[in-house]
Amino acid sequence: MLTHWDFTDAAANSTSQQINRQKSARNLVVRELDRSTPRGVFYDRHRKETHIATLSTCDCHDFNFAGDGHWRTFRPCMHIYRLAIELGLVDVIYLDWRARAAWAGPLAELETKRLQRLPRDPSQWGGWAAEVHESGIQQNRQYRAYSIVREEQHSVLQTPCSCCDSTAVWTLDRSNQSMKPTAPFRNNPSVVATTPCRGLSLSR
Repeated sequence: MLTHWDFTDAAANSTSQQINRQKSARNLVVRELDRSTPRGVFYDRHRKETHIATLSTCDCHDFNFAGDGHWRTFRPCMHIYRLAIELGLVDVIYLDWRARAAWAGPLAELETKRLQRLPRDPSQWGGWAAEVHESGIQQNRQYRAYSIVREEQHSVLQTPCSCCDSTAVWTLDRSNQSMKPTAPFRNNPSVVATTPCRGLSLSR
């Protein structure tokens, strides 16, 4: 049984094992929550398991066993952490890739739509506004662009770019086999200009 665990103790809650449990806690589905007890029933979609937890005990294997033997010193499992999160006892500062994607995805979509509404600037390469290239989303695409030549050249040497990131147009300079991003053809209204994808982020 877990006794007098301090969820605000940074040292106790920031070991690698406890951080991983807090990350996993964010992916649990809350089936039942009794704040007066407190007690929670949580479903793990990955393991397809349901467990019952209070702030002092849980019926899951991780809480009760270390390998084939019992724990001598108990620590919160992901179910207890999720209950503590629901009760406001734990600040959510650790997220795994699933939780980060669920949290960041909608924000990234909103930011992309905002960038697409910016007026075009002919003085900037590709005709995109300077703010587009300076945004965090586009800087990430620029960083990822450097892996294309080594890993994905066969999939991007075509016009227009076929990736799901963009429908913008770019061309290939066959004299030195370097990729040259260009703005959409002005006389082709069928080409829709979006923010540049990573294939359009290589400097000229």
